[in-house]
Amino acid sequence: MIIGLSEVSIAQYITRVDIITGMNFSIVIIFCIAQIIVLIIILSIRRFRNYVNLFLAAILVIILLKFLYYLVYFSGFIDKESSWLYSIRFLQAMPPAILWFYATAIISGSFFMRKRMLLHAIPLLVGFIFFIPLMLKSFFPDLISFSLVNYNKWFGLIFSEVTGLLFIVYSQAIFRSFYTFYGANKSLKACLFDFTNQHLTLLKMLSVMMNIYSLILISGGFIAFYANTIPTLFDYLDTGFLILLSYLMIFIMVSTPKVIHYKYSSIPKSHKLLKYEKSGLSRKEAIEDMKEMNNWMETEKPFLNSSLSLGDMIEKLHIPGHIISEVLNGLLNQNFYDYINNYRIEEFKKLANLKTNTNETNLNLAFKSGFNSKTTFNTAFKKFTKQTPSQFRSEI
Repeated sequence: MIIGLSEVSIAQYITRVDIITGMNFSIVIIFCIAQIIVLIIILSIRRFRNYVNLFLAAILVIILLKFLYYLVYFSGFIDKESSWLYSIRFLQAMPPAILWFYATAIISGSFFMRKRMLLHAIPLLVGFIFFIPLMLKSFFPDLISFSLVNYNKWFGLIFSEVTGLLFIVYSQAIFRSFYTFYGANKSLKACLFDFTNQHLTLLKMLSVMMNIYSLILISGGFIAFYANTIPTLFDYLDTGFLILLSYLMIFIMVSTPKVIHYKYSSIPKSHKLLKYEKSGLSRKEAIEDMKEMNNWMETEKPFLNSSLSLGDMIEKLHIPGHIISEVLNGLLNQNFYDYINNYRIEEFKKLANLKTNTNETNLNLAFKSGFNSKTTFNTAFKKFTKQTPSQFRSEI
């Protein structure tokens, strides 16, 4: 008898805590919903309408839908066993891909829709396919014989684990893009805490939060599967995380306005490499080709040959001419002759600094550096150093 009363008391206590907690969450969620709606409206204004802000708005819309889901869930407007409550679940597979598109657009400074990007929608499609039986069971109870409760539990477990892994995979891809932007010589910590490029602040926060959320999804899937109470600890963790995420986003958008861009063309681009979007040249391949070209220049100094041509480089390095052009334009914003002349100018500077060449004329040193024309030399020198050869030597 005493045990029975204890069980009833505990059950009543848990129910009371759930009701009070649910009410408190509902109030906070309503405030979050209002603020997110305002942000979405701002990003929808014509002056802010570009790819970067479009993806950012899409992220906010998904957070908004999840908040609406939990508002209904905690308020009890709909039966918590209803399959309609699970209609939002398959949308959990969308944020990783959208965040990747957002990262691509804001880091590379360009974005082009291509057919292969449809592959990112596969997780969402799979989630929707597994959601179909829930809807069929709701409208046609006699059509499907399985237990809706058991299906919900297994569907929630599997999809939470898969979605958690998606967040990890996509966040790692975004971290690699930071290496490309800042340079491979920096650690991930240095990249994340480098605030010289303020337009990346929001992306850095989101990429870190992706990893944290993956842990919540992976562990929360098991919590929800084995829990006997509704709502579960996972529901509170998930809601708390979304509340924290939304306020962090709001804080960064208000404190660092540069994360919201007026014009897409004003987004700072990585000076490391501007990828040719319409070619098959990847960043990694371009950097490797660049290293090979630089190594040849620095070890064999072919630029000292005044008749050096693009054909000579193609024959020596076995890199197609169009690839060389794309690499040079993408990495240095230079053509082949600018690239060669840059090395020749650096060679001229070295020769000019030698005491043995104090009485040598500028033209003689230019010829020794690989130039074959006074006009070409003077034009190139002024272009790269913003001063004449005579001005440079007078400062030595």
